[in-house]
Amino acid sequence: MPSTSVRPPDTIVPARGVGPTILLVMLVVIGLAVYVAIDEGSSPSSSGPPSSCVPPGGPGCPTGSNVTLQVFVPYQPGLGQSIVSVTEGLPVPVSLSLSSAQVPGNWTVFWGDGTYTTQLGTGTSAEFVHTYTGLGLFAILGAANLGNRTVLSTGDLVPIEIVPVSPSESSGEFPLLFTNLSNGSSGGVNYPWVHVAGTVTVSAQYSALPTDTGYLAQPPTIFGSAGADRQWGSATAVSATAAYSFDSPGMYVLEMVGPVLNPTGTIYQNYTWSVYVAPIGIPLECNACG
Repeated sequence: MPSTSVRPPDTIVPARGVGPTILLVMLVVIGLAVYVAIDEGSSPSSSGPPSSCVPPGGPGCPTGSNVTLQVFVPYQPGLGQSIVSVTEGLPVPVSLSLSSAQVPGNWTVFWGDGTYTTQLGTGTSAEFVHTYTGLGLFAILGAANLGNRTVLSTGDLVPIEIVPVSPSESSGEFPLLFTNLSNGSSGGVNYPWVHVAGTVTVSAQYSALPTDTGYLAQPPTIFGSAGADRQWGSATAVSATAAYSFDSPGMYVLEMVGPVLNPTGTIYQNYTWSVYVAPIGIPLECNACG
């Protein structure tokens, strides 16, 4: 079901880019989930909170099975932080491994920015590297194809935030952003994942405007990818807030688009939230068989 937001079809504007870039969008069906992803051609933070909960005989889980997929990113949150921050432009390494020490037909990492990377299975683990091209809060999901089924890392989701090289940059050509995501959780940190029928609310605000001569930040707008159902939204000249619900499991992208007029045209200061939506009955933040 398409988002109720209105944006140019089949386009997405790059964070800190000039003009829209046309992207090839495709649907990838993995196990229980449908992902909207960009075909990359050929082709880390700590892992999620530890837990030992395993749903016996849960959806997609054969009775007695206990195969889990671990995702590891060799970064840790900073002092006082609960989510890892990585500077824009730096590579993010990720490793996948199965608790059963099996060799899958292939491994896949969904990076949360609309892209994914797949490798053939040649061993009991696999190494990946990805560089994010824009700012945002992303959920990293792994998948291992065992032939008769696909194991997803729903129990080992990794949240990661991509931040500017230096916040002081934004005082020149770009506005400085303050962003937030709420998944309805009443306690602690709100991570970028929710179950089917859940609602996620995101917001972005210009906390400082561009100071370079001729650079004028325009009102921001929030869009959702296909399948993200917009429930409500509000906006001002310097902020935007929107709530989305999700009827089907999968990886979705919500994006704030912030145009900035300059003497030669328009550039963009964007921010992306990826949201992993799990089927009802599949626990999040705990080990679950695929």
